[in-house]
Order: sequence, then structure tokens, then C-alpha cells
Amino acid sequence: MAIAGARLPFPLPSRVALLERTVSMCHPPYAEQVTLTRPDEAQRHAIAKITSVRTGPAHAQRLRLPEGHGLLLFHGDVSSPRPAELLLVGPCTYVTTHPAADAHEFVALRLQPGMLHALAGRPAHELADRKLEATALLGSWLRDRLMDAPGPLERHALLEGLVTARLRTLSGRDLVCVAACDLIERSGGRLSGKELGRATGYSARHLRDLFLQHLGLPPKVFARIVRFRAVLAALGTEPRPSWAALAIQHGYCDQSHLINAFIGFTGRTPQAFLADPHLVGALAWDGAVRPAAKPLPLTRG
Repeated sequence: MAIAGARLPFPLPSRVALLERTVSMCHPPYAEQVTLTRPDEAQRHAIAKITSVRTGPAHAQRLRLPEGHGLLLFHGDVSSPRPAELLLVGPCTYVTTHPAADAHEFVALRLQPGMLHALAGRPAHELADRKLEATALLGSWLRDRLMDAPGPLERHALLEGLVTARLRTLSGRDLVCVAACDLIERSGGRLSGKELGRATGYSARHLRDLFLQHLGLPPKVFARIVRFRAVLAALGTEPRPSWAALAIQHGYCDQSHLINAFIGFTGRTPQAFLADPHLVGALAWDGAVRPAAKPLPLTRG
């Protein structure tokens, strides 16, 4: 894939290969366009997905749901007087609000849990519920290239190429944390600390230190987020859910336990959460819930 300007310090994926892993959708009224690229097999240990979102005028407020992933986030538009930003964003433990760019566009590369330390080169817990201006770490040239890129596909190629190059060599501790996070995710957040210790061969204290360094959150907090996100994902197939049934299905003691989780992570009861159009929009962009979507053509030229 050719992108105008000086030679890049890393190779880019081919346009054809990227198109095979990319889909563009329309999610009215929450977003005018959502472009999603999935990683190929060789990148799945490091990259979860890359998403570009152009929001509708009524949804300029951008919300982020609780998650254990770190993000490499870019937003900017050549038609906007607001400076473009390239940010490293840590895992978040509650719903956060970000003002959208003037054109309501942003691009986010979502790292696999446990990869933030390897990309940032600093303890991941320093970025938990925080963001870091990333141009000093990654270079202002990357921000400028992302600004000048003609569309989401080219921006996705730049971010994917950068992260693939920087995470080519990983430490054993990086890989252990990624594997432990994967075990928790596969269990839907219901794997106990003792079970995780037996599976990895590490003590509870060692696992906590490992998670704080590489993921940014303790294992128990990450597991609670994973379990809560599993409930959010279930909302996509159950428009009128039985909260009691959802609670039992996802390992909560009862409905009140689930309600407390909603309040703790979002500040709202389940009913208030689903009544908030901004939060429902965030679900659509996040991928947990997919409202009726209209495919948009992607050009192969």
C-alpha cells in the first residue's frame, strides 16, 4: 500500500490483504460510518482490532466503556482547526467521556490485554484510567501521516504496520500475561484466582505484579470487567433481557449483584444504561452490540 511522503521505517500490509479483513458499516443514528479491520493470524496475539468511527451530529460525545484493552488512539481532521492528537490510552474501569473531534472522527487500534507495556515501554498501571500524548514516544511524523492519509483503510495500515514492527520481539513475561488474560477471557471472567494460579504456575502475588506491569489492572479487576462485558455482549441478542437470568448465566450471585456491577462500572442501573442513547451508541462502536447495520462499499482500487 503506497502512502505519500518519506519512506516509512516499517512495512505496510498490502491493500488487498487489508481489504480482506476489513468491513465498513453504517450504524444509524449512532454513527455515520464504522470501519473495522481484524488482525491476521500472525498479529492476533498483539492486536484485537482497529476501528474508525465517524459519528452522527447528534452523537458528538464519545464514550468509552470499561475494558482491559489499551488503545492507540488518533483523532484529527484536515478541515478542523483543532490539532490532531495521537494518544496511548490505558485500560479503563468506568465509563469515560471524551469530546469528539470537530469532524467527529477517530481511529483506535485496540491492543490485546497485556500488550500495553510492550508498546508504551513503561509500567501499564501508570496508564490505567489515563491517557498519554504519544507523539514523543512514537514520533510526530506518525501523527502527520495519519492526518494526511486519504481514508480509514490507509490509517489502519499505518497503525497496524507500526504496532506489528514494535511488538515483533516480546519478553517471556509479556507472553505469560497475555496467556493469563486469555484464560480469564475464555472463562467469561469467572476463572478464580486459585484456578489462574494453578493454570500458570504463579502465586497470587506474582500474578498481581505481572498484571499491573503489563496489563495495568489487577487480575480480579480485569476478571470483573470481562464478566461485565460478557453481559453487555449478551444484550445484542436479547433486546428485552431477563436481568435475573443474565445474572445467573454470567456468574453473578443474583440480579442485585448484576445491578451493583452496572452501577459500579457505569454509574447507572441496567434500565438507565439502555435508556441512554450515548451509551447505546458506545455499545455499537465498541462491538458489544450491533444494531441494524447497512454495509458500505470499500474500494479496491
